[in-house]
Amino acid sequence: MPADPIHLAQRIQVDDTLATVRYIGPVPPTPGEWLGVEWDNPLRGKHDGFHNGVRYFHCSVPNSGSFIRPNPAKIFTGRPFLAALVERYMPSLPNAAKDDAGGYSAEQDVGIIHFGGDRSIEVEIVGFEKIERKQKHLDQLQEVGLAQTQISSAGTPGEIKRIAPHIHDLDLSKNLITDWSVIAQIISQLHELEVLRLKYAIFDRSVLVFYFRVCGEAYVVFISPSHTRVTPHSHTRFDPLPTPLPLGLEHAFTSLRSLALNYTRISWREIQHFEPALPLLENLQLAGNGIRELSGGEAEGEETVHGFKNLKWLNLEENVIEAWGEVARLRELE
Repeated sequence: MPADPIHLAQRIQVDDTLATVRYIGPVPPTPGEWLGVEWDNPLRGKHDGFHNGVRYFHCSVPNSGSFIRPNPAKIFTGRPFLAALVERYMPSLPNAAKDDAGGYSAEQDVGIIHFGGDRSIEVEIVGFEKIERKQKHLDQLQEVGLAQTQISSAGTPGEIKRIAPHIHDLDLSKNLITDWSVIAQIISQLHELEVLRLKYAIFDRSVLVFYFRVCGEAYVVFISPSHTRVTPHSHTRFDPLPTPLPLGLEHAFTSLRSLALNYTRISWREIQHFEPALPLLENLQLAGNGIRELSGGEAEGEETVHGFKNLKWLNLEENVIEAWGEVARLRELE
């Protein structure tokens, strides 16, 4: 098993296929522990969690589930953002091959660091210049593609900002991130970020929580499959919070101009309540999410969609909107 135990609702990768853990436990009469998973690719599934007369779990897509053994050699549970960034971009850095071919001397490439901040203790580091040059190249990255690189966490706070602060176009599609707080922790360190792609991301839908401010007052929004609640933060009594976006990260999304959430199973209601955090958004991609209606904002009975003052492009292809009346709700968008 991996160092951290696998838990329910966790995203995993098996070979090249992504899945969500829906069950952990025995499946009689076979001995040992099994994982009940819902595959992103339904073709890999065998059932919907109902097996040999017993309901073990539920799937959001029919027949997309199956049981697998918790084999650590085959199951990837995730890694920090920078680990994926370094693996993808360090080996292909410009002029990397020239470091050893010419203009580089290992004898001269020696740096001194002070152990534990004590300047009386000096440690000699060979290859210091080479590492420094590579980090400078990461510092110059602007367009970064990290789709399907098993990212599940932001890593050490502040490290992304220190190593690669100039990213303005980021693709995190098909990774193992399960909640919005991790996305916020990553992009809050990227102050120049304008384009974010999260295609095929499957977030934990138990409760979506985020914060925003109106006239200096902090509010918290709780969105679950059954209800939505907006409450002043000072009055909040909701314990525990399964997937909170910590106060202080409420501005993480404010610089985004383009957001791709295609094939994420997100609802329009979630999007509508997320709108206050996206004041500059111009391009919103929502293809393939099974959206049936464009309602569910502050007032369920409203005939038009409000907000998104800067929106110019909205992609709703491959959804299941059947009535033109739903499209007409968008008429107030500028």
